[in-house]
This record gives sequence, C-alpha cells and structure tokens, in this order.
Amino acid sequence: MYTTEKLLKMITSHKASVRYDACEWIRVRQESSPELVRALEKATYDEDKEVAERAKYALQADVHHQMAIKLGIIKPDDTVSNRRLAAPLTSAGEYQNSPWIFGFLGIIHLIIGLNLFINALSTQWLIKSSKLWPVTNGEVVSARAEVNNYEDGSETVPVITYRYSVAGAEYSCRIRANDKSTRWDTYEKLPIGSHINVYYDPDRPKACLSEYDTVSSDDPWVGLVFIASGSFFLWVLIQYIRK
Repeated sequence: MYTTEKLLKMITSHKASVRYDACEWIRVRQESSPELVRALEKATYDEDKEVAERAKYALQADVHHQMAIKLGIIKPDDTVSNRRLAAPLTSAGEYQNSPWIFGFLGIIHLIIGLNLFINALSTQWLIKSSKLWPVTNGEVVSARAEVNNYEDGSETVPVITYRYSVAGAEYSCRIRANDKSTRWDTYEKLPIGSHINVYYDPDRPKACLSEYDTVSSDDPWVGLVFIASGSFFLWVLIQYIRK
C-alpha cells in the first residue's frame, strides 16, 4: 500500500496508467485526507477518460465521500447505492485479481507444507526407531495387483498385506516400497501364506515395519519451503487488510 505522499505524486504523473492506478489505490484506502480528496477532485477532469472515471469512483468510496462533504467539495448524498461499485478495473479495462487469492494460495501451501513436513518426520522416526524394536512373525494374507486410475492414465501396483500378533492382539499392515520395481520383486517373492519378520513398536504395536519394507525419508525442508511460501502469502493478505 502506497503512502499519501507517493499517491499524490502518482496522481500527477505524466503517464495516464500511473494516474489511473493512483486513483484506484486511493479508492481502496481505509483512510482519507483533504489532500487526497482534492487530488481526486482535480483528477475527475483528467484528459484521460478512464482516469477521470476512476477518480469519480474513488470519490464515491465512503471514506473519501465523507471527507469531500466536510470540505464542501460535494453535497451530502444519502443514496448509499450510488457509492457501491463493482470490482475495480485495471488500466487495460480488465478486472483486477482479488487480493484474497493470496489467502487461498497461503492456505493451500500451508496444508501441503505441513503434510510433507509431518510425513517426512514420521518416516524418519519410523526408520530410526524400528532398529530397536522387537521382532515377531508375520504372514502374508493378501497379494494382488491393484489398478489406480488417474486423469492422464492408470497404473497397476502390487499390494501385499500381512498380519501379525502381539500379546494376543492381531494387526495388519501393507508392505511399503518407494521403488516400483522393488514392489514387483517383492510381489513375486511373497505369495499368500509366506512368513516374514515384522518389527513393531512395543508401546504402539500397530506401528510396524517388515523386513521387505524399503521406505526412505523425504527431505523435511521441502515441506518447510511450502510452509514459508504459504506464510508469506497470508502475510501479504493481512497487510492488505490492515491497510
């Protein structure tokens, strides 16, 4: 958001596009001043029709309208609807993008960033902790090829499910592998009924890792980058609202 001094310089610029932008910035300001209102009054007689029209719109904004009444520039007008305008136009005559798009982008980036960051830390914890976990016997109970459909095609992936028991309670889990070829190799090796070693968390037996799992941790910095960009977009929106 520009300062009053900057806007006063812009509205007297020799470039019509700069004068137009100044009028629009003044229009959305939450504060007014006699200097800005008088500058808008002069701009209503601008040689550029779009600038003159935009200056008139700016004067109709509540905060500037009230200031203009105090200065005696315009007469009081109780017709509020005359001051309710459509979305602002750019100097090219097209609608400007709403600043709320920054809020939307900020939320999306934060969700993606938090998800990536939490998943990365969770995988790191799983890999590190599993080295100290006790082992039990697991049995493959399902091995099938599953088709995943996407907008640009489909993919067939192997899904292997095994079960194991801890203290009389039964749990099930899928074998995980980041590499597609590794998944298929494991699929060929483990028909239904195969026995495998399963490492489990003694405090939370549902958390496990089999001897055929080949998981790797993503870099948590990727998630932090998204979090930072999302925070920046929200900061931009907050600054716009505050001003």
